[in-house]
Amino acid sequence: MAGVLSWNAWDIDVALSREAPFVLKYYGCWKDVKERFSTVMEEKGPNAPFLGGPIQRGRYAFILVAPVTANTMAKIACGIADSLVSNCVSLGLKARVPVYLLPTDQGSEVVTVLRDGSTLKLYPRKVDLDNLEKVRATDDVTVFKDIDEMAAALARLRGP
Repeated sequence: MAGVLSWNAWDIDVALSREAPFVLKYYGCWKDVKERFSTVMEEKGPNAPFLGGPIQRGRYAFILVAPVTANTMAKIACGIADSLVSNCVSLGLKARVPVYLLPTDQGSEVVTVLRDGSTLKLYPRKVDLDNLEKVRATDDVTVFKDIDEMAAALARLRGP
């Protein structure tokens, strides 16, 4: 999910990956997203909806992608821009638009909460962690460790 420029005084545009609507519906969040954000766009292809022009012409102060799957992190690490999310990140970086990412796969163990409230432990692969470090070293990219760090950074960007 890419959310850009918003929070109270900001406007947020939400661009959803091709699979995001399925996941949001599965977890019961679809209605909330549709109600809370005035602009919700669903991926039809790498350039649809067309965001390249607005990104590169300065419409967005930053690009936030949260969560970012290991697959998308691999694409970003390798410069592959074949999906809406990876394309938005690529185009943003070319225009020096700051990019903020919250990857799903960090550390030696990831605990995820399932719909029924139970937890599942997952273990990121070495290649996933290598891609994470490669992206972390990229200019104009901030990689958050967790949602609290992301929220604090957004609060600083918003200011008083």
